[in-house]
Amino acid sequence: MVADLRHGTSDQLRGIADKMIIFAERTPSAAAQAVGCSGRALHAMLDGDYEIALRAARDGMTFAVQDDNPVVTSGTARWLFMLSVLAGDLDTATKSITFGDSLNQIRLDLPSAVSSIAERLALVHYLAGDLESALEESQRGLDYARRTDISRSIGRGLRIRAFLLAERGDLTQAGNCLSEVAERYQTDENQLVAYWELAETTIALQSGQASRTGPLTYQRLRFLHDPVVGCLRLTFAGFAAVARKDVDNAREIADWLRELGRTAPFPQALADQQQALMMIADGEPDQAWPLLTSAADRLAAMGMQLLSAQARLSAAESAPTDEEARQAVKICLAVFERAGAVPWLDRSRQLARKLGLRAPTTRKTGELTKREAQIARLVGDGLSNREVAAQLFLSERTVETHLRNIYAWLELPSRWALTRWANDHRPAG
Repeated sequence: MVADLRHGTSDQLRGIADKMIIFAERTPSAAAQAVGCSGRALHAMLDGDYEIALRAARDGMTFAVQDDNPVVTSGTARWLFMLSVLAGDLDTATKSITFGDSLNQIRLDLPSAVSSIAERLALVHYLAGDLESALEESQRGLDYARRTDISRSIGRGLRIRAFLLAERGDLTQAGNCLSEVAERYQTDENQLVAYWELAETTIALQSGQASRTGPLTYQRLRFLHDPVVGCLRLTFAGFAAVARKDVDNAREIADWLRELGRTAPFPQALADQQQALMMIADGEPDQAWPLLTSAADRLAAMGMQLLSAQARLSAAESAPTDEEARQAVKICLAVFERAGAVPWLDRSRQLARKLGLRAPTTRKTGELTKREAQIARLVGDGLSNREVAAQLFLSERTVETHLRNIYAWLELPSRWALTRWANDHRPAG
């Protein structure tokens, strides 16, 4: 099944799903029943019915934990994770990552799954709006892949890390990850191509170069191998298509998300967002506002705080009144600041200034984030923005953004004042 998901066809996958179901009918063990449930889930996903697929995955997990076979449990949990996210159930998705006693054995039986677990945790943290934790988990998975020298896991981990870094605004470091992939870990495997396209598109968007992206071609097997990344890939490709005014591709992406959302709430909300963005591009912001607000509310109810704030920011930019825009952008400012999503935070602050709104902060004046404290200390050491960027593997633009934030939080008028502040607040010893 895994091999055909990576390189096969839909017909080959249906044949594998049939074999899994027949195997379960002939074998009474709990592990075999879990395999059969995975076969039924695969059939349902190929048919586009994610509700049935989720029920099969839940049944499979019940059987898998009875047998406690680490390989079967790992595979079944992976299905449950992805299908739970599609259903908008981030809590169940998070719980599915925990394997109980099987986790202790998985390192011996299936070492590549260790990196996969870390990557899933990273995606959960991202969706929940915690980029710092997402990056920590992705680094943990990548470090394990490097220690065990599993090239596929290294390549996958670098792609995920590039996406997360781009969302944080660390574009140079994100580009370095993709450069390493291109030099050593490039492949035409369905899943890894999807990860590459997601990272590449996000870097282009956050660097203001959406025009350099091309139309996205939807391939079902790339989506099926990892539906979570598949939804993100379609979403960011949709952002890019609207930005470069590629109406045909933007409409295709909306249609694909709408079809996926027929039986899955998560892509359904993303489809509404994409449709609303097209309305704004067509000069119909009044019609886009309620659709974007509804999508943002539904995503927030699912626990997808970062994606919810992205939709709400577009709603704020197209709000029918300034007061509605102010209320929406206040929520965005809080979410993006907590998340550490610098490009989205900058965009929110620009809108807040246009609305005459002083950007609120959950921090006390004088309190810096961990990254801001690092930059302040290096400025205090006399480093230039370019030297700070090189030492922290950031872009100069990101350093400049952080410095603007630091000046605001500390209420300092100049770099000289920050240098003095940093030296006055240097830790003892």
